[in-house]
Amino acid sequence: MVVLRMTKKLPWLLVFMFGTVTASEFRSPSVAEKGPLRYVFDADKPGSDSSLTMWTAYTSKSANKAFINHGTSVSELTKLFFNESEFRLARAFPNCLVEQAGELYSPLLRTTKFKTRAKYTECSCIMGARWSCPVFEDKGRFVIRATVPLRRVEIERTDQSGVRGGAELQDVLTVQPVAKPSTDTGVTAKQSVAIRADFAEALQQSNHKNPALDFTGKIKVGGHEICTFGSEDTADQNQTDATKCLAVVGVDEGLIPHVPSVTSNVAVVSDKKASGSSYSAVPAAGGGGSGLSYFSDTSGTYANLAEDASKTVADRKTDQDTKARMWLIPFRGNDATQIEGVDTGGTMDNLRILSEQVTENPREWLADRGYKFETTSDVGLGDIDIDVGYEHLLNEKMKAEGYIGVRAPTGRGDEYWSNPYQVRRGNGQHWEARFGGTFAWQPFTWLTAKGDMYYSFALEHTEKRCAAFTGADIKNMGPQVDANVDWQYLVVRLDCNLFHPETQSLSSVFGYELLWKRKDNITFSVANMQTWLGKKYNSTTNAFATDEYALDADVAEKYTNSVGHKVRFETSLRATDYCEMFIGGSYTFAGKNLPREQDIHAGINLTY
Repeated sequence: MVVLRMTKKLPWLLVFMFGTVTASEFRSPSVAEKGPLRYVFDADKPGSDSSLTMWTAYTSKSANKAFINHGTSVSELTKLFFNESEFRLARAFPNCLVEQAGELYSPLLRTTKFKTRAKYTECSCIMGARWSCPVFEDKGRFVIRATVPLRRVEIERTDQSGVRGGAELQDVLTVQPVAKPSTDTGVTAKQSVAIRADFAEALQQSNHKNPALDFTGKIKVGGHEICTFGSEDTADQNQTDATKCLAVVGVDEGLIPHVPSVTSNVAVVSDKKASGSSYSAVPAAGGGGSGLSYFSDTSGTYANLAEDASKTVADRKTDQDTKARMWLIPFRGNDATQIEGVDTGGTMDNLRILSEQVTENPREWLADRGYKFETTSDVGLGDIDIDVGYEHLLNEKMKAEGYIGVRAPTGRGDEYWSNPYQVRRGNGQHWEARFGGTFAWQPFTWLTAKGDMYYSFALEHTEKRCAAFTGADIKNMGPQVDANVDWQYLVVRLDCNLFHPETQSLSSVFGYELLWKRKDNITFSVANMQTWLGKKYNSTTNAFATDEYALDADVAEKYTNSVGHKVRFETSLRATDYCEMFIGGSYTFAGKNLPREQDIHAGINLTY
């Protein structure tokens, strides 16, 4: 080994400590964050002078799935971003309710369902150095380590490729041709409409913010009564005035129903029920081979489906799902035995006119608030790791080391809060303080066992986060708010190093890594704030007034406590006493609230 004096090595060490760099990994540490995995037991023998080793490694990591419940089952990666990978936009608002009285209200905010998909990839060039010198009469060594990588990180939005999110007008309204019987011409081609119940309710009758579909009392669309029946003892479905019938057709969410010309097995929206024919608030699922079914009512009225602020959050979400399966089709009328054919004017025209309130889709509406779902990538310096420790030779076959360290937040990235896929090259500008230790044992010349661990504290730092409201389900969707954030985590590694029986120049490492992370500790800088809807209309004063809602850190902290189980491996070849090449990888095979990551690395290690 070439021996250099300490005075000659310090300039090199300073270059590596404050030059180019790596950041905290997206969810779990890099397999090569401390250089080669292998442990050569005879390195730094007592009596040797100070020494320096330097390494450079290329790493590549990717993930598109995540473990949510502790185990091997996976969900979409985006569940870690939002708490759900598929969700209604309304679930990001307080109590999962989009208030119609909001100044910036848009009907599709209630009906939109996002199906989010994303993939995480990272490529890094990690450079590191380890300097040591003998102390305590050669019984131990003083050690300084530093790692300084460059990173390219990307989160790619992948839901554009054929995964529809139900965010368009065509998902909740359909106009279809129908055949209208005529005594003089036989059949006349007309058009009729079907509209999803939740969208009809989300439309507004007027600037007074009244819903277009009123489930309470007499059913109305656009302020016009649709259908009322006679006394409750009337056995048939005769209407008693000239108003139109409004039928309810059931179809699985995401499918578009076919508008029937005539049907006799349709649920009719009404505020009353006739003997022998009742009207169900929650129709049972089911249907024909085409996916279309007609709900036959069995119990009560539809009044309890109304989007009422007094409901519990659980009931509101259930009713939202129910109304998303209900399509309304206006009919011309009914006789003593059955409902007549679909309406080709009148009520249909009212529905179509009301739907013209929708002038932008929800993604455009969110973009106007400064929030976008966009693929992002970044290249540059990450967070620098520096450790200072003491290594002690217990005997000829055992070594132990203890150290303390810091992670400096040099991996600056864009703090842009309004893109859920915004990447960071570091850990969000947090300083980290850690302590750890290593124990190595060589029972045979061809076998070395090594265990190491460290516990790290990510110190409190003010981040720009999305507000999370009380009663909401979704995080990382909301107006900007400052939040103080900190967390802690533990990393434990066990490695078995096998050497070739004839030489220690060739070796392979097989190991296991455990990551345990406590949930983020988040404190918002304010207790209440307005939603994206802005001010709220007051019908008494006939003006908009400030409307604030309570924030809830528990929503933002969900799915941030993590556990990861990873296998790791590496093969290395010591070409000379001064040069070593290594290649390896890792795979996260189980965990909780953690991406399922694949990691490969290759590099070179030089000893001076």
